[in-house]
Amino acid sequence: MTEKLPFYRRITARLIAFFGALALIGTLAGAFVSIQIAKNEFFHVMEQQFSSTSHLAENSLDIIGQMARTWALHFAQYSDLPNHTQGKTPVYLAQQVELMRESAHCDTVILVDYRGHIIYHSAFPEKTGESLMTWQLVRHAVNESQSSYGIIEESGNFIVYGSGIMSAAEHSKPPYIVLAGFRISDELVAKLGQHTAIGLTFIRRTAVMTSSFNTAQKRLIDNPIPYLDYQTLYIDPKLTKEVAIDGQKFYASVRPLKLLDPAMDGSLLLTYPSQNLNAIVERLGREYIRLYAIGMLLLVLFIWRISLRTMRPLRKLAERVKHIAQGDTTPVIIDKRDEIGSIAASFNDLLGELVSSKQRVEHHAEELEQIVEQRTRELRIANDELTKQATHDALTGLPNRKLFYDRLQQGVLLAQRAQTQMVLMFVDLDRFKWVNDTFGHATGDELLQEASRRIQSCLREGDTVARLGGDEFTVILTQPGSTANIEEVAGRLLKALTTPFDLLNARNTQISGSIGIAIYPENGDTAEKLLLHADHAMYRAKEAGRATYHFG
Repeated sequence: MTEKLPFYRRITARLIAFFGALALIGTLAGAFVSIQIAKNEFFHVMEQQFSSTSHLAENSLDIIGQMARTWALHFAQYSDLPNHTQGKTPVYLAQQVELMRESAHCDTVILVDYRGHIIYHSAFPEKTGESLMTWQLVRHAVNESQSSYGIIEESGNFIVYGSGIMSAAEHSKPPYIVLAGFRISDELVAKLGQHTAIGLTFIRRTAVMTSSFNTAQKRLIDNPIPYLDYQTLYIDPKLTKEVAIDGQKFYASVRPLKLLDPAMDGSLLLTYPSQNLNAIVERLGREYIRLYAIGMLLLVLFIWRISLRTMRPLRKLAERVKHIAQGDTTPVIIDKRDEIGSIAASFNDLLGELVSSKQRVEHHAEELEQIVEQRTRELRIANDELTKQATHDALTGLPNRKLFYDRLQQGVLLAQRAQTQMVLMFVDLDRFKWVNDTFGHATGDELLQEASRRIQSCLREGDTVARLGGDEFTVILTQPGSTANIEEVAGRLLKALTTPFDLLNARNTQISGSIGIAIYPENGDTAEKLLLHADHAMYRAKEAGRATYHFG
């Protein structure tokens, strides 16, 4: 059998392990705090960049919107198209609108009548006749004669439209509206994000598709992002979350588009590659591992050196202890005037006391054993009494609410295993409050004690009756048998409670009981459901006139 290491080596090893563990904990704590500080600073800077980039994008889109409205107002002021709409062919309208679009170098020009219906659409001529009243800028122009601009999601594209109001040829007719639009294209997104490391992405619909996603390689793609991640970011614009897009990890934030038409659905996604932060975290981790390795090496050398000098007298003392264990009571001799010498002197004094006190210890041990046995008996009795007080009603001696609920749960489990029925009855004494108020609480307590005895007399051995509080009692019937048996027990309970009570201060007192009955598993498969059904059934019994029972 392999011998254990000497104690002084074990102590040295334990000291190294203990202080090594402390050093490891300190290193891990320092690494964790440093990484958290780095992350917090990183996210703080990134949130500032997200906000500034978002403001830049919004300002750029606002400039585009103002330009679109300026061109629309220009068309509205100088175009005589409304004077020639009557009787002109669609080809003529197309030619005129196309000239307007080319002069503004815009992507789309739409001519709308005073009802908001499309007269002509340069990008989608087939939409002629469709209503644009769902667009807010069209409603403002039609209803309020107000020129405005905003972002519209149309046929899978975001388009910045501006509106202008034309005067009709005849003053009696309402005016026409012209819309000039500039599409938010991949090229435009690339220009907006060319001077920042933040990627800009315009999201259409509910994250079904993103437009112009700018990856780390400055490659524009059209790719869906995780729906749940998008919804989380969309709800909280201040939140930054790591998401995976096109096989890459990004820190992302979603900001609402302020110029987006309220009837449309979309947002602005801001992204930043997460590998930059990961590189910082990895570098910090490597530095802390290197520092920990150097610190542990110095710690081992220091503890080993100190332990050799400190443990030498202790080794001598340990060898003396071995001889004493074998019966040798020769004092130990250690010529030191420090704490170790004091320990040796005290050890010798203790050795002398051991011999003289051995008999006293044996005598006290016998007395202590007797005392322990006596205290054990007293504690057992006290514990039984405390257990009874905690689980039984002090007035009636019945199980209280806590013990009742425990037995009800056990009854449900037994019924589930045996696949049998179990019955819970909720008994409430009728006219108890009248007795209590009329004759006093002492008479009420006497009534409750007598009622508990009568309820117990109606049950079989193994059934449980408990007092929940006040004048409420519960009865648990295990293996109740048929419905007739249940009704028979309920009848006995009603008869016992309606029999007059011969109380000390209230002779021939007449009360009754209302009983609610719940059956497992018909009325519930848990203790909570059974208790709820029994309680409701008891109230239905009271509503039916009291002194009766009702099934749940």
